[in-house]
Amino acid sequence: QVRQGGPVTITHPKMTRFLLTIDQAVDAIFTALKYAKRGEVFVPRNLPAAYVGDIAAVMIGDRQLDTRIVGVRPGEKMDETLIALEETFRTVAMDGYYVVTPTRQAEPALTANYISSDYVISREALAALFEREGLLP
Repeated sequence: QVRQGGPVTITHPKMTRFLLTIDQAVDAIFTALKYAKRGEVFVPRNLPAAYVGDIAAVMIGDRQLDTRIVGVRPGEKMDETLIALEETFRTVAMDGYYVVTPTRQAEPALTANYISSDYVISREALAALFEREGLLP
């Protein structure tokens, strides 16, 4: 939408989403392939998150583009949950990942949801991440 000159549609400016680079995604896949046991789910730890409005603003930059708030669509959530509260009791920490196991753990690595609203980075940090990853139009 930015490259096409807008308008840029935004579901809700305060909606949050985790940010995962392609390299992180590939690393997660290979780590899970190497170490995961049946029934385990590997989730990268300490992922940054951002407001959808900030993502749009960084992508737009200095361009004079219209934005349009389209609202939250059916089934969408304001925040992204990677590990829900009921899964925390089965979660352990392992080398940069949370591993959700099939069984309850004696000492779980989490005591609350792993949710994007708890990891929001500043607009400046977001711009630096996008620049470093070559994501700016």
